[in-house]
Amino acid sequence: KEQLINPNVILSIAKIALKQQNFEEAFDKYKKCSNYHKHSPIFWNSLGILYCNINQFEDAKIAFQNAISNKSDVIEPWVNLGFLYEKMGDYDSAKKIYETGLMQCPTNNKLLQDRIKNNINKNIRSSFVEIDETRYMGQTGDTINNDIYSIPFIPSEQFGVKNDITNLLLNLT
Repeated sequence: KEQLINPNVILSIAKIALKQQNFEEAFDKYKKCSNYHKHSPIFWNSLGILYCNINQFEDAKIAFQNAISNKSDVIEPWVNLGFLYEKMGDYDSAKKIYETGLMQCPTNNKLLQDRIKNNINKNIRSSFVEIDETRYMGQTGDTINNDIYSIPFIPSEQFGVKNDITNLLLNLT
């Protein structure tokens, strides 16, 4: 009987197996955590990289597109999808993807700018890029602190006040 393991741990094991080029193990682990991570761009981007490594380019395109559709302001899936088109010799589509990615990721887009300026249609070596997960995770203490000290917005109508909040504040002085 298989022991229940946290899906985040399974995803981490899959990513380690991918880095070690143990593609069969990686694929097995991705399958096991796919239901839990179906809305995660980190999951889809990493799965796309696996598909590229085993030459399943159509599946890789779908995985990168899923990553983008789940969170379009994450730069790495845009870079990877464009680079995949480059590898397949479709430089026009690659450039369009990079340009669209630049519009969707107005900050932190150096990777896309570099691909457009230096690498399209040239034999400059590049590779697929994993998402830097630290951009999306905070320390547990910070998260709890933010939850405790965040003050929810409560409309003044909830207190039976019909006036504008600015007028109320001005009347206090």
